[in-house]
Amino acid sequence: VGAIVRLYDSNNNEIPVGPDGVLGTGDDATGGMVTNGAGIYQFSNLPPGDYYITVTPPTGYEATPINGGDPDNNLSNTDNNGTQAGTLIQSTVFTLTTGGEINDGDALPNNNPSVDFGLAGYNLGNRVWADVNNNGSIDGTELGINGVTVRLLTSGGVEVNVGPDGILGTADDAAGGVTTAGGGYYLFRNLPAGDYIVEVMGASAPLTGLASSTPVAGDPDTHTDDSDDNWTASGANYRSPAVTLGPGNNEPANELDLAAAGQGGADDRSNMTVDFGFFAPVSLGNYVWYDLN
Repeated sequence: VGAIVRLYDSNNNEIPVGPDGVLGTGDDATGGMVTNGAGIYQFSNLPPGDYYITVTPPTGYEATPINGGDPDNNLSNTDNNGTQAGTLIQSTVFTLTTGGEINDGDALPNNNPSVDFGLAGYNLGNRVWADVNNNGSIDGTELGINGVTVRLLTSGGVEVNVGPDGILGTADDAAGGVTTAGGGYYLFRNLPAGDYIVEVMGASAPLTGLASSTPVAGDPDTHTDDSDDNWTASGANYRSPAVTLGPGNNEPANELDLAAAGQGGADDRSNMTVDFGFFAPVSLGNYVWYDLN
């Protein structure tokens, strides 16, 4: 994930492992190492002793709020061992002993692979629906519209390449947005803190012949109803106002209108209030004439 990981002794002295993470090689220097594309780091050739680790996460991410605790006592190699400390994430002090690093996820008695750090982002959704009565609210009998393309943009209008799975930072990351499904729902996950715009593509086939709902609730930051319309026109497409995610755990709570899979993460780090309603307009006519007789 491109996080910077630094190693310290228990006296707060940084261990100069250098970019390769191996103490005693030609690149030894302070500054730590960077995790690889899979999020892996490794410090090697260390003397036994007491250490702790700090992580500088990518901008907009924070420590996962659930902490597995001391790696000396909790040897799971799949839980979070860091807590937020200002802009850094920090482990507790742990002890490395020769021959004593056992039952921690590998078969190497001199290696501890259990000091992990979870990074928490934000999630944004929620629904495109058929607003049959054009009142700007999702009524009990109204249904979602599947097959609609929804893109995520920065507040400056640049697309965020989440890919078809909607999860930023995965292998399918690309432009083009996601497609509503399961009742008209969409979901963007693992987003860094920041300001975002959600855009519904007007050329989506299921929207042919439909118009956007007339009542508009406005900014989801200030109007957090999870069942109302939030669009503004942008050419042939429909955009939400800029929505601010983070920092901290301050997103709208207890949204009820959710996809079957939920909101993708913790409620207080997920905003599921950005909805778009569409209705089928009707017409009326016909003829005005001079009735001479």
